[in-house]
Amino acid sequence: MKSSLIQRLLQKDVTLWSDQKSIQNEVHDRLGWLDIPSFFSDKINSIEAFERDIKHTHIVLLGMGGSSLVSEVFLQSMESSQIKRHFHVVDTTDPQVISDLTHNLPLEQTLFIVASKSGTTLEVTSLFQYFWSLVKSPSQFIAITDEGTELHQKALELDFLRIWINPSTIGGRFAALSYFGLIPFALMGGDLKKLWSSLMQALPQLQSEDSPALSLAQQLYQAHSKGIHKLTLQSTQATNGLPLWVEQLVAESTGKANKGFLPILQDHGQTPPQDSYIHAFGFADELDENMTVHSVSVFNEVEDLAAEFMLWQMATALLGSMLKINPFDQPHVSTTKKNTVSYLQHETPAQSIAQQIRSVMVAPEKINDYMNDLKPSEVVCILSYLPQTDTAQDKLDSLVNRIAQHTPNLTLNVGPRYLHSTGQFHKGGKNVGKYIILTQDQDNAPRVPDENYDFNTLKIAQALGDYEALQNNNRKVILVHNL
Repeated sequence: MKSSLIQRLLQKDVTLWSDQKSIQNEVHDRLGWLDIPSFFSDKINSIEAFERDIKHTHIVLLGMGGSSLVSEVFLQSMESSQIKRHFHVVDTTDPQVISDLTHNLPLEQTLFIVASKSGTTLEVTSLFQYFWSLVKSPSQFIAITDEGTELHQKALELDFLRIWINPSTIGGRFAALSYFGLIPFALMGGDLKKLWSSLMQALPQLQSEDSPALSLAQQLYQAHSKGIHKLTLQSTQATNGLPLWVEQLVAESTGKANKGFLPILQDHGQTPPQDSYIHAFGFADELDENMTVHSVSVFNEVEDLAAEFMLWQMATALLGSMLKINPFDQPHVSTTKKNTVSYLQHETPAQSIAQQIRSVMVAPEKINDYMNDLKPSEVVCILSYLPQTDTAQDKLDSLVNRIAQHTPNLTLNVGPRYLHSTGQFHKGGKNVGKYIILTQDQDNAPRVPDENYDFNTLKIAQALGDYEALQNNNRKVILVHNL
């Protein structure tokens, strides 16, 4: 008797995704997330014991993509009364954010979590170098990474307070229920045992023949088969973090081979784009019973998120099989990093980057011309590297509102965060986007220790690197400097 898709997934049948041996070998090394319930069950007590020993009043997590987004979900979903410590997620190279955080933190009372699967994530390495130069206290740093990475070696060399080694077979965006999610959740003050209990209670249904994960995958596949490539994720205030995590999971897993879904994030109740699959998230007391959506996730408490993470991971893996793609790789993510590093390796990177910006930038008033030939099916993707200040936000809001009057097909992604999220779809998925990259010079930016550039130069280099990558993948893109 032929095994079902669910059975084959749980049995780690690599032929689900490809007949090619090389791809099967790659997939085999990325299915460790299926073992999370058994592998981490006996790790809960040790994580809780570690949390009880922590006396720091402030926690700063340095991470990108799968190493940080799950913490954003927990942080936004937890009641303020549940949060035990001041917790900050830093997944940016924005000089303003870094300077403000440095100014406001009681550094001597702060514990830094350096989180990177690869151990070489450019942003995380730069942020670690910066905060280490200010603190230089091993007892204020812990690492979450894979075995043998550069971060692992550095943490050993500097004698970090604790090093948590995650199984290398768990890919970054599938790591929400591994150390990358469990340790931050515990340090925030979350009830880890309750979270785990929620997951274990949901597993029998998730792993059954009528699994909601299979149902979701089938619905998404049917939409995709009809030419729908937009996934609208609507959320209530308490679940605003969750779409950011799903956005990365779906866009990075499916956005390749000219296929996949581009997530569009909205508040609950907004008018969704046409030709879009709509999924809503919310706590039971927040959702409108008369909402028009294709599927919905309803929560009663924050611990329900554990089952939701597993549901979407399973659904995404199954969808990858249906689309005949490998959902566990991200072939276009490294191109932007390579371009960025090449700019930074210049003898005088700030001057070189400024010259390159001048050669490719268009004036702000040219945005209207760029929008004139917008097709109904196209999505305007604003990729913002603007400073996170009130003035810059006002300019950004004005631009978003202006474009929204012409089309509901609009996404706003913040750089460099999106490079580890929707960036894969932008360059490898269905070519449905018109991209607008926004950059701005920032004075008095902190320097990256041991490098000949500051965080402003790094951030603009990342924007330029992605501009080049988008162009090389035949995407429509303009760059506007100093909006």
